[in-house]
Amino acid sequence: MIRYKQCKLNQKTVIDFKDEFYNEQDSLIEEVMSNFEITVGNINSIDRIIVTGGGANIHFDSLSHYYSDVFEKADDSQFSNVRGYEKLGELLKNKVEQESK
Repeated sequence: MIRYKQCKLNQKTVIDFKDEFYNEQDSLIEEVMSNFEITVGNINSIDRIIVTGGGANIHFDSLSHYYSDVFEKADDSQFSNVRGYEKLGELLKNKVEQESK
């Protein structure tokens, strides 16, 4: 029930943790953006940043608040990292096979 920011303990008791979730998320996103800007420098030099992985579904809206024209969420973001590594593995395998001929 993380999507609803709640935890159902039993039929009568549901704990709402929206406020805590959003406070922690704000802190996390501020830290990520600060480190990103320190590492990359001027973000205006970047055309786009594709947000991937399972966290994209949770954090994309907060990230795109900073630079809405830069951030883009990958389609089917939960599996996009896996597909990317699969493609990289195939390319490396093909390269090794070509070099061994």
